[in-house]
Parts: sequence; structure tokens; C-alpha cells
Amino acid sequence: MANNIGDGSERNPGFPHAPVVLNERIISSMSQRSVAAHPWHDLEIGPGAPAVFNCVVEIGKGSKVKYELDKTSGLIKVDRVLYSSVVYPRNYGFIPRTICEDSDPMDVLVLMQEPVLPGSFLRARAIGLMPMIDQGENDDKIIAVCADDPEFRHYKDIKDLPPHRLAEIRRFFEDYKKNENKSVAVEDFLPAEAAIEAIKYSIFDSEKKQFVRKKKMGTLGRAIYTVGFWIRETGQAIDRLGCRLQGNYYFQEQLSRHRTLMNIFDKAPVVDKDAFVAPSASIIGDVQVGRGSSIWYGCVLRGDVNSINIGSGTNIQDNSLVHVAKSNLAGKVLPTIIGDNVTVGHSAVLHGCTVEDEAFVGMGATLLDGVFVEKHAMVAAGALVRQNTRIPCGEVWGGNPAKFLRKLTEEEVAFISQSATNYTNLANVHAAENSKGFDEIEFEKVLRKKFAHRDEEYDSMLGVVRETPPELILPDNVLPDKAPKAS
Repeated sequence: MANNIGDGSERNPGFPHAPVVLNERIISSMSQRSVAAHPWHDLEIGPGAPAVFNCVVEIGKGSKVKYELDKTSGLIKVDRVLYSSVVYPRNYGFIPRTICEDSDPMDVLVLMQEPVLPGSFLRARAIGLMPMIDQGENDDKIIAVCADDPEFRHYKDIKDLPPHRLAEIRRFFEDYKKNENKSVAVEDFLPAEAAIEAIKYSIFDSEKKQFVRKKKMGTLGRAIYTVGFWIRETGQAIDRLGCRLQGNYYFQEQLSRHRTLMNIFDKAPVVDKDAFVAPSASIIGDVQVGRGSSIWYGCVLRGDVNSINIGSGTNIQDNSLVHVAKSNLAGKVLPTIIGDNVTVGHSAVLHGCTVEDEAFVGMGATLLDGVFVEKHAMVAAGALVRQNTRIPCGEVWGGNPAKFLRKLTEEEVAFISQSATNYTNLANVHAAENSKGFDEIEFEKVLRKKFAHRDEEYDSMLGVVRETPPELILPDNVLPDKAPKAS
């Protein structure tokens, strides 16, 4: 009886139709009711992507069972048991909201201490790319570390790993299909920058049904872009010439050429709609700003020769500079990566460095190429942190050059998180003020002048009782496109 039910080979006498195969029944029933989020399409890739991203684990470390995602149901299914006498050396899975040439999501191998149950997801940081040819087709793998594993999270590039670990990974993928008579070729590992570019290229917007990536400009595209630039410049030059010909009788209005967001050829900033960028800030080139983050007045984020990634809830305070490294004495190409809920004080300089979640960089501090600030670490105001310095979790560093000063207290750790929250709330206030139109600002000026307050003690001496200012209600003819506030 059990076999009959399982394989659907006999009719159920109580039903006139042939029984439905078990998998079809599951998928059919799921389609007729609300279901859990699909791990490929619905799970966010994460605000720190492409450098730090969410990863769905399909196969746990040490497993000989090849699990994979069932694209229709979103469940993790058993594909097969490996034919060779090998086990997966690390946790293996995929990056949500990505798609590669084989119509599958981007594969990722995550290094961490413990095996993870299939179907779980975790935060990972890309440290390298393993180019692989599987039966004549490209099947590249991202090599990553768990961003929340204290033993592995400090790795930034694949060349920092012990050579034996790389040999172990290479050997597994070369051997795991041999007994199936399938050929697999593994090429030399590539650095973190190649992995980040591969992820960026594969990100797919499932709602818009299109890739997030922008096509890179070819030679013709750059030529057309340059022609357009010079046409615009020529128009301005003609205007200046006309003014000079008019002599003392011309009128010229000086306009600022400042741009808050500016692309460099095909490298354009990506700023979350819930982030705040002050009008006098400059975000240039390949820069990503996450949800709830704030870039304050006078800041410059210049991603011209490499990328800048800023997580969610982070604040970059007034007059700070964030840049990247294309070349240095160590010969490293370094992006700048800033995690979630990080506070960067006024006039700080961050250059080709990494700052993990909930870290604190004081006012006027300078972080040079290759600096790595761990979670819950603090750089004191005015500190100069030399190249390739690592500041461990829970420590305060200061001075020139920066050195270990002391451990953070529990109150100071809590302050770092609260500081980020306070700046997020303050950014919402500034965003609301900066979004006001001219008519709204002028109307508020009239109200403030009409209901200007004196000191309460001064008024009481004169026996003056002042009228309480009413709530601001804009007339319909002032801002016809905005609904007035309720009285």
C-alpha cells in the first residue's frame, strides 16, 4: 500500500482520476495559498552588496549529499549523492537576486567554522573568485567568508588564506564529478575585486525583470559621451563670448556647477531612496549608499578608480572625505567598504580601507590604505592610522601614529549604536527641511515673524500674554501640488 501511494501507480477507488505525483501535489497546493518568501527572488541581497551580501546555504560543510534549490517551489531538494568519495569542504549555496549565464543564481562557497543547515541564510563577504569550466561551460564560484564568524571575518582577499585551504577547495571541484565521467577544470583564483565585479554584473531585479547592471561603455559610447560633453561646454563658451561682446551692458547670472550625484562615464552612484545626501555633498562615480544612511554637508565620496560601498544606517559627517586606492606601495587595488550603523566624525579621511558594522571613527581621524576597523572598535579623534593596520573589536586606538589606548566600556559600545540611530533621526529632519519649496519657506517666514516669541520672563514683567502660534496650514494657492496639513 505504501508503495502504491508513493509512486501513484494505482487509482484510488474513492476518486475518479489518477492520483497526482507527490511533488506536483506540493507545488499545486502551494500555488493556491499564500506561501513563504522564495529564497532566490524575494530575499534581499543585502545593503552592503556586492561586497557583503546575503547567502542562502544549500549544502552544509562535510556533506556528501548534493542539495540544490527547486526553482519552482523555492524548497531545497536532494539532487544526488556524490559519486566520488569526497565531501563539501565548506558551506555551499547561492546569492539571492542574481542570475548567471546558465540561468542559475551565482554560486558561493563560504568559509566559516561550523556547518550550516540547508535553507539557512547568512551574511558573507566576497574575498575571491574561482573561475571554473564545467563540461565546457562557465560555472564560476564566489569564494567568501562568513561576515559574522570571528575566526574568518578578518580575511579580505583570497591570497590571505593559507595555501592548503585553496588547494583543498580546488581539489574538491576537480574530483567531485570524476566518477560521473564529467570534466571540470579549475583555473587560477582571482582577487576580491574580480568577485565583486562578477556579483555586480549578475544582480537581477526580479520585480522589473531586468539586470541592475549597466552596460559598460565601449569605444563608440565613450566617443559619443565626450562629444556630448563638449557640445554642452561649447554652449557655455558661446554664452560667455556674447557677454563679453555686450561690454558693460551685459547681465550674467552666476550658477553653481556643483552636482550632488555625478557619474564618471558608466560609473554612476546608487543611493537608496531612504538615504539622506546633503545638497553640498558630492558623491562621484562607483558609490553605493544603503538604506537610512546619511552623507552630510561638504562631504566628498569619490569612487572614480574603485568602488565605495556604504551599508545601512551609517552617517558620514560634515566635510569628510572617502576615497579609494588604485595603486600604492603594496600594489593593492583597494575599494572602501563601510558597514552598517557606522559613525564617521566631521572632517575624517577614509582611503582604501574597511570599517565593519557599528564601528566609530572620530573627528579628524585619517585611515590609510588597507586599514581594517573591526566591529565595535573606535578610532579616536585626530588619529592617524597607518597602512594595513588592523584595529580589533572592542579597542580604542588614537595618536599619530595610532596605537592601542584601552578597551571600550559597555557604555561606549552602546553609545556607538545609539549615535548611529540619533544621526538617522536627525537626517530625517534635515531631509524634510531641504525638500521644502520656495513658497513653503517664504510662508513659514511670515508666520515666524508674526508669532515671534520673547523671553517668557520678560513678557511676564510687562504683563504680556502672547498668542500661541498655530500649526502651519498652507493655503491651496501656495502649494497646489501638496496636500495641506490637518488642523
